[in-house]
Amino acid sequence: MRTAYAEILASAKAHAPQAHITGVSVQEMVRDGVEVIGRRILRPAIGPVLLFGSGGVMVEVYNDVACAAARSPARKPRR
Repeated sequence: MRTAYAEILASAKAHAPQAHITGVSVQEMVRDGVEVIGRRILRPAIGPVLLFGSGGVMVEVYNDVACAAARSPARKPRR
């Protein structure tokens, strides 16, 4: 873990010496399957919102996510 952290910092400083780095993300690489991100957020004004997208570096580098209100058909909309 420490080696990976040091390698990430060295690479970042080599490519952008002026960058102010406040932290890094070190995660195990998934060999098989598909990495995804999913989250349910409760917004008082509109109710539950679902977030879904590509996981891993795709979500961090490309912000590859989509959000949508998750309304239940059995629930009447609020006015």
